[in-house]
Amino acid sequence: MRRLVVIIGLIGLTLFGAKLSTEPSNHFVVDGILFKDRCALVTINTKLIGTKDDYNKSDEVVFTIYNDGEVIKKAYIFVPVHEAKDINLTILLPKFKDRKFPGIAIECEELGIYIDPFYLKRSEQNCTHYLKEKRAKKELEIICPKLELLGIKCE
Repeated sequence: MRRLVVIIGLIGLTLFGAKLSTEPSNHFVVDGILFKDRCALVTINTKLIGTKDDYNKSDEVVFTIYNDGEVIKKAYIFVPVHEAKDINLTILLPKFKDRKFPGIAIECEELGIYIDPFYLKRSEQNCTHYLKEKRAKKELEIICPKLELLGIKCE
């Protein structure tokens, strides 16, 4: 049954010119934060299935971020053809400025997605502090299991 749903989804996306497919049971989740030091982070989480060999047996997907119609960032991801891949993309937008219209636009032509406006959540924290905390937490997640093997507990 699951294969049938994926095939029907792929056929539907092919009819509309899309090259990639999101996994049928997954959601396409976008989040964003604008920090007080004018830095912004946009995160995109989903699961994709590669359907077209764009480069080296991988399907290329491009996420484009706009601010008032101007491209401010592009992120490229390669998904192996005929395989599902979890996408956890974080896009850093340094020196971000709210311009004439609030919010940003996010486009993924391959998926037929265009979100405009997308409003960023505001944070009173600095971007550099947030990124350092996130990196430190990730390092602890990697190191702690190794330390516990030596009898050292992480807290």
